[in-house]
Amino acid sequence: MDEEYFPRGNVKRQSWTKDKLAEKRRKQAVEDEEKKDDLFQTLDKDPASKRKSTLPRGSAVRQTTTLTTVEPQNNALINKRLMLKSCRKGSLILGCVAEVCELKLLIALPHGIMGQVQITDISNIYNTLLQRSIRQSEDGDCENLKITALRDLLPVGTRVCGVVKTVEFVGNLRRISLSLEPALVNSSIISSGVKEHMIISAVVQSVEDHGCLMDVGIPQVSAFMTKKQCQRYQSEGKLVIVGQVLQCAVKKVQNEGTMLNLQHPTKATKFEMPESADDKSSGVLLPGAMVDTYLDKVAGDGLVVTLRPTTKLASIHVSHITNHSTDLFDDDHQVAIRACVLYAFPKSGETMLSVLPHLLNNSQKLGCTDIESIPRVGKKSSGKIIRILDSGLIVRLPQKRLALVTRQHCFERDGRKPFDLNESFVIGAKHKCRVLGYNAVDDLVLVSFRESVLDKQLVGRREATPGTILECNVYSVNSDGVVVHIFTKMNGFIHKYHLDDDETLVQEKLSQLKHGDPITCRVLEYVQSTGRCYLTCKPSLLRQERQALITSYSHVVVGNSYHGYISKLNDLYCIVRFYNDVQAYSRLVPFVRQRLTVGEVVKCRVETCNPQLDKMTVYIELPPKAPAITPTSDKFELPTDKKHSQITVTVGQLVNVLITSVSSAGLNIKIKGSKSATGFLPKTLISDFTDLNDIILKYYTDGSVIHNALVLKLDQFSRNPIILTSKQSMIDAAKSSHLPTCLSDFEVGQSVPGIVHKVASYGVFVEFVNNIVGMCPRKYLPAHYQHSLCVPYEYGQTVRATVIDVDLSKQRLLVSLCEGKDRSRHSKPSIEQLSEYLTALCRVEEHIISVTQNEESRSLFALDTGTVVPGVLLAKQSTGVVLKLHVCEGVTIDAVATTVHTAGVDLEINKEYKTVILKVDGLNKAAEVSLLPELVNIAETATNTPDTAVGVKDNCTVESISTYYVVVSLTGLKTFAYLPACHGWNNGSKRTEFTTRKSLPVSVQRVMDDGVVLVETTDIGHEKNKLLAHFNTKNWSGNISAVESTNKEGDIVNGVVRKIVACKYLVVELDDNSIGLVHMTDVADHFVDDPFSRFRTGRKLRAYVLCNNVKSKIMWLSLRQSRLCGESLDSTQDYDIQTVDQVPKHTNVKGYVTDSSSNGVFVSLARDVVGRVPVSFAVPYSVDHNWSPQFTQGQLVTVHVLSIPKGTNRILLSLLPKHTGLPCPLPTNIPSTEATPESAQKSPTGTSLPETTQATREEPCTEEPRVEPVTTKSKKPVSKLEKISKKRKIEITAMADNVDEDSGIDTHKYQDENSSPGELILKVGGFEWDKPFDLDPVKWKNDDSSSDEEDVVDQPPVKKTKLEKGELKKEEEQELYKTELALLDQDRDPESVDDFNRLVLSNPNSSIIWLRYMAFHLQAAEIDKARAIALRALETMSFREEKEKWNIWMASLNLENTYGTEETLGEIFKDALKHNEPIDVFHQMANIYINSDKVEHAEQLYNKMARRFSLNKDVWIRYSTFLMKTKEFDKAQIVLQRALKILDKSNHIDVIVQFAVLEFRYGSSERGRTMFDNVLSNYEKRTDVWSVYIDMMIKNNQTEAVREMFEKIIAINLSTRKMKFFFKRYLDFEKKYGNERNVEDVKTKAMQFAESKSS
Repeated sequence: MDEEYFPRGNVKRQSWTKDKLAEKRRKQAVEDEEKKDDLFQTLDKDPASKRKSTLPRGSAVRQTTTLTTVEPQNNALINKRLMLKSCRKGSLILGCVAEVCELKLLIALPHGIMGQVQITDISNIYNTLLQRSIRQSEDGDCENLKITALRDLLPVGTRVCGVVKTVEFVGNLRRISLSLEPALVNSSIISSGVKEHMIISAVVQSVEDHGCLMDVGIPQVSAFMTKKQCQRYQSEGKLVIVGQVLQCAVKKVQNEGTMLNLQHPTKATKFEMPESADDKSSGVLLPGAMVDTYLDKVAGDGLVVTLRPTTKLASIHVSHITNHSTDLFDDDHQVAIRACVLYAFPKSGETMLSVLPHLLNNSQKLGCTDIESIPRVGKKSSGKIIRILDSGLIVRLPQKRLALVTRQHCFERDGRKPFDLNESFVIGAKHKCRVLGYNAVDDLVLVSFRESVLDKQLVGRREATPGTILECNVYSVNSDGVVVHIFTKMNGFIHKYHLDDDETLVQEKLSQLKHGDPITCRVLEYVQSTGRCYLTCKPSLLRQERQALITSYSHVVVGNSYHGYISKLNDLYCIVRFYNDVQAYSRLVPFVRQRLTVGEVVKCRVETCNPQLDKMTVYIELPPKAPAITPTSDKFELPTDKKHSQITVTVGQLVNVLITSVSSAGLNIKIKGSKSATGFLPKTLISDFTDLNDIILKYYTDGSVIHNALVLKLDQFSRNPIILTSKQSMIDAAKSSHLPTCLSDFEVGQSVPGIVHKVASYGVFVEFVNNIVGMCPRKYLPAHYQHSLCVPYEYGQTVRATVIDVDLSKQRLLVSLCEGKDRSRHSKPSIEQLSEYLTALCRVEEHIISVTQNEESRSLFALDTGTVVPGVLLAKQSTGVVLKLHVCEGVTIDAVATTVHTAGVDLEINKEYKTVILKVDGLNKAAEVSLLPELVNIAETATNTPDTAVGVKDNCTVESISTYYVVVSLTGLKTFAYLPACHGWNNGSKRTEFTTRKSLPVSVQRVMDDGVVLVETTDIGHEKNKLLAHFNTKNWSGNISAVESTNKEGDIVNGVVRKIVACKYLVVELDDNSIGLVHMTDVADHFVDDPFSRFRTGRKLRAYVLCNNVKSKIMWLSLRQSRLCGESLDSTQDYDIQTVDQVPKHTNVKGYVTDSSSNGVFVSLARDVVGRVPVSFAVPYSVDHNWSPQFTQGQLVTVHVLSIPKGTNRILLSLLPKHTGLPCPLPTNIPSTEATPESAQKSPTGTSLPETTQATREEPCTEEPRVEPVTTKSKKPVSKLEKISKKRKIEITAMADNVDEDSGIDTHKYQDENSSPGELILKVGGFEWDKPFDLDPVKWKNDDSSSDEEDVVDQPPVKKTKLEKGELKKEEEQELYKTELALLDQDRDPESVDDFNRLVLSNPNSSIIWLRYMAFHLQAAEIDKARAIALRALETMSFREEKEKWNIWMASLNLENTYGTEETLGEIFKDALKHNEPIDVFHQMANIYINSDKVEHAEQLYNKMARRFSLNKDVWIRYSTFLMKTKEFDKAQIVLQRALKILDKSNHIDVIVQFAVLEFRYGSSERGRTMFDNVLSNYEKRTDVWSVYIDMMIKNNQTEAVREMFEKIIAINLSTRKMKFFFKRYLDFEKKYGNERNVEDVKTKAMQFAESKSS
């Protein structure tokens, strides 16, 4: 043993009252001691003693030294206990987990010291798992983030061995940071120093089938622990998982210390120090190790012992001796003591031990087994001093528990007390104390004698139990709430909703609170894992008694009422929160939602409670102001006083009500005739027109009377149980007795007024009286909404529903919102609705004028449309002017006039003008006026229109546009009129689009009693300009809103498709209400057939502004991705042409046919660029006018640009194959008939080009081109074919002249060398048109030659004889007969679209035919058509053919996965989920992803399935199968663990067995065997598992193992039937894999089993 130096000691301790010089020297001595690594060295106060040399104690001296010679040394060891200031980096200390936080552990250390371990200081392996989870979280893979939490990895009470990492100063306090990393704990141990039974720290590196690989942190040393030893840890409640730190004992050392076999350190495991201490590391003892010692000396506050068999000394403090006394020990050196290492200092080799019983048992959790005997933290008690130590006092509490009072808690910090505790305390004295905590290592309760601690309201975090009322101080204030200071190291948070019961006072309180202000609050919840404390200051919660609080589900009594606050609220339910994170679910009934707010304190009655599942449901008890109503009753009696008779209110009754208060939600009313009967009139139920609801709420005051309000429903759960409505449509129905009040009153075909209750993607829910709700499917909506993505209905909107079906058994009501019998027809603006709106508006205005005292408001509502009022111009803006109108003396109102109503007027500031009232805005107290002289003249000269004017047709000018009406001025009648803007009650927000100052033909439809004229347009729907230019008075605040779009070229805008003009353009309404057009060439970068097929009315899109023509009010947009993303076009995309100059010459381009006639084919290359294909360049062979119908409008064609004459916009195109390199777009079997002049002059399509095109259609040439005649020597008869050839020649000659003249093409190169100068022979592409050619389509079709010379037919046609003509006719008839037979043949494969159409018509429910139809289009690369076929199939098939429709859905998913985008695939996937079983769609989608090698998509989909169908075991099995097939074995293990945690225990065996089978197939067969063995060890009679296990082993050719398994099975006591089955399998197995002897053995065993059963 190395020589060690100890101070000579026996230096008298200086008292606390010495002078400052002595104190300074003492502190210097402490600092000198800290620089040394000696943990137990004494402090020498005498300077003279420091100069004395100490004699080294050799080994020989140690053997002959008596007890007296070592007394100074022993005192040095005993008098120094573990203290904060004496802790050094590298010290090894035994600790116990006292508290688990979210990111750290609080460790209880010996002698009442606390340390902490950060989550990153547990082990490197655990850190790796944390880093991996963080990376997965950043990548969005949230399913594999679950790692073992600290509270499960190291629960409270776990003993740990930590190494001091740092000792930091935090203010005036020291903080010890520990690390559990084995590499640091075992840093003083080398491989050669590892001995058997040594205690070392190890971390689980990996879990294998037969044990665990362990990492001990020693270089070049590996360790393993068997499965049996792991199970011993698990029996103690510890998890043996990757990253877990364990205290292990070395069972066996192999390969010179490089391989260790570890075991669980039992109570009998002890470590003997080696006799030779040459290697210091061989004698290192880790805390927790058990050693044998013998007593060396009883001295000071403890014992000095010697470690066997060495002479190394160690000490035992008196606080770690049983009964905390040394009286049982004497100086007998032969006394053997079994001790546990408490802490050690490896650098000096010094060790402190403990003999406490709970530390001597390694398999026992640290901490008191009798928890109830430990007083709670913060409890005040009295303690009796039983021992005075140098480090503190040992006291006995009334619970017979021993407690420790450390020196710092014996006196107040600010007082100067004697240093010697014996002078201040006497054994046996009692003192008041307060419990601070419990130290599991010392097994002592920590208490304090300090008066300041006794007076504190809290002394520990755990004392902040839910429901405790605290006095705190404000620490900081932010927008979310208030942070308060509770006590040292603990703050709390008060959310702003918990500052007061009145939410209107929250902001005021937040602004008043300042730092340091006292505040009284109550603990709502203390989260131990994070250390966060949430408080409340609500007076209603502070007033509650502590006994009436819910702090645990187990304390809840069903039927009792408790107070809580609302934490979550929606239309269907709310979550009520109590104390200690106790929550309850409460279902909301209609209209209760409007009376509740988040944070509101409510009284709840408990309906159900399940403490095992932590679930509870409650019923919110709102304080009633009216008697309760039974749920089944539709009437109740109102309480009355003595002066009033009893009043009965029923649903559907009309009553007069008095407004008691007005709120933003509606009107609180009282029924006249009763003083206590109250109700509620919601805002959405005030009027049939939403515009009037806000006006009524603003101007109706308390005391106003509403006559004939309808009782809509009776709500027993609300404060106001009577819900009323004043909608005139429902009141009129009630007066006429046509308002059903129960479901049986509804009749099919009946029209009933209703209220929109909810809008869904599949339809609209309509509410009627008495809480009756009907459903209107999408197909019964108006025509323009049936295929729209959005249905613009609003909650509370009035509709007129037609009853379709009433099902009393299922209590279901089906209604229709289509107006009229024809659901496909489009609605027109409604005169009836406009008339009702004007009547309702008039009633509101009359009421406001009669009740309001504000002259300005009365004057405003007294103004009518067409009134002339003088006004002064105040300001001019770019969009109009602002004026001040002088209505009457002393009364002025604000007004605005848009630019269209000031055109031509000389505008000057402060100048007075005559204005005409167009519209009055009651909410903003403003008016819209016009300054136009012609309107002023009409207003001044207008007279009352007689009733005889009805039916008169006139022209009008649109002056002002509102939500429900349009103000127009009639040109002939010289008056103002109203034009309806809405399309009826059931058309949502559909409005007719008008333009200000636009002229329209109208007819007078009605003249109302007050002279108001209602007109209707006669050509609705024929306006070309779709710009909306109306002033929005709702947003008016002194400025005029822009009425025209400010979008410029290059802007990216959002819009909605409003109309699709086939083969022309899309009409898009933008966010600013402006209208844009999208030409068919600007839809996509790749031109396709029918580009508008993928668009529907109502679809939202983003567009690029190409140009905005303010004069013509036309904005052209582009949907090309290259425009939206700012990318350049590649070679595969079609040209983006905007002008003629951008058309590439001598290049193939794509375009759409706009017209075809005798003049040629006109092709649109862009919205303003159109080219012409002459007849000669459209067809490669001669035909007459029957060819033109073959080109349809909107057809996609590829043309070749021949020339663009300079200075013109004429583009010459060609469709000939020799120019385009593509097949001819026309069929080759076009019949050639004589054309009549009428047919030649008439266009086959009858369409015309747009007026804005730059290139117009050329007129046909009427003058015969000048061509020199060809001289011939003799005249020959000219055949008809030659005439056609010559006619063709003339046409080409004329075209060649034009080409030569305009573009400079040399036509002389087409002249034949042998021809005369006067003869012009054209050779276009080598084709000689002056020679006869064959028109036989068969020869053209079969001609594969590409040379131009082979196109010429040298032989003239031979005239056929009558016999040949007869044979030809017979052949044609035979071909026709064969064609007819083929059409009748059902087994014939379809070859065209017509064939498929015939098939689907004959068998529309066959998915095979529809799939073949889709495949037919896919073979032709017509993706859009294939999509259309799939949609058509789903709409055509019967709803009963679920399997057939399922095939179409799956084909659509495959189609979009292969050819579509993620967006289109997502849309189809969502639709499939709505119409099919979701889990089947998910499974099929996953298979599609897997088959297409989209592994990442499949994994993401399985993650979603695991969340959505977490209780379905098949989902987890499929997920595991997928991961195993993709070699993701680690993820598969994680999925298995997740499945076992979530699934019911009854499904665990099936899941484990399936996973084991997967291990056999794709993973490790050993892991599979282990899993099967684990299952069968617990469920040995599961014969199905045995059978699967045997099959797997047979497939792996493990015959011996299979025999052993059969032997185990036949040894189990099973039923005779099952044993017979396994004996038969055993015999078949031996016949196939064994020999005759084995077969005989099986038979013998079977006979023995049969005999045993028979006996």
